[in-house]
Order: sequence, then C-alpha cells, then structure tokens
Amino acid sequence: KLQLQGSVDCIVSEWMGYGLMTEWMLPSVIAARNRWLRKDGLMFPERVHMFIIPVGQTQAESWYDVMKLYGVDMDRMVHQEYENMIGKLKFKRSKYTPLSELVIRVLCNYSPGNLRLLDLDEFK
Repeated sequence: KLQLQGSVDCIVSEWMGYGLMTEWMLPSVIAARNRWLRKDGLMFPERVHMFIIPVGQTQAESWYDVMKLYGVDMDRMVHQEYENMIGKLKFKRSKYTPLSELVIRVLCNYSPGNLRLLDLDEFK
C-alpha cells in the first residue's frame, strides 16, 4: 500500500539469512525492487550465499512446543506461525554421517537483481 513518487536510488533490507526463506522475505524484496528501484539502482545487501544442512530440531517444532517446554503463553502467535510453517521442508539429521559432509552450497553469487518470481502458468 506504500505509494512513492518516482523511483528510489537504493533499497536497504534485512532479507538475508534466516528471514530470507523462513519469513518469506524474498518475494517482498523482489516486489520492492520491481516497483520502486530505478534501472541502475543498488540493493544492499546485493548478494547472498545460501547453504542448506539436513538437520532437525528435536525440542521445539512449533509455538505449541514452546508453551509446553517453558510455560510461556504464545496463543497470539500460534496461528501466524502455523501459516508460516505450511509447505516448509523438515529435515532429520543422519546419526551416521558427519555434519560437515552434509553442508550443501545451493546458490552461488545469487543476486536479487537477476531474480524474478514465476507463476505456475509460466512453466507450461
């Protein structure tokens, strides 16, 4: 709903790290870039290196578990967390493989300046 008059010289965002995927920040960064960043504008950060590791969290899978473990009432956050968790992959770490062998670098020199979101129809 934000309205700007014209384009901006740069976009500064916290889109990297944990928030990139788990808080679904990437689509909003791409939308901001497409809508407001001038053609030769800059984005900070401009690049991210993504690593994945197949591990599982054994103590707290959701806000419900936080309530059970620590006695903290998180009722107001449970619904939103459930919506955020839909469709996420969960990994369990192998007991027999050293963790250092499981690190996978999935994207190198990844830049939001070269990325776009596709609709399902575009794959047909």
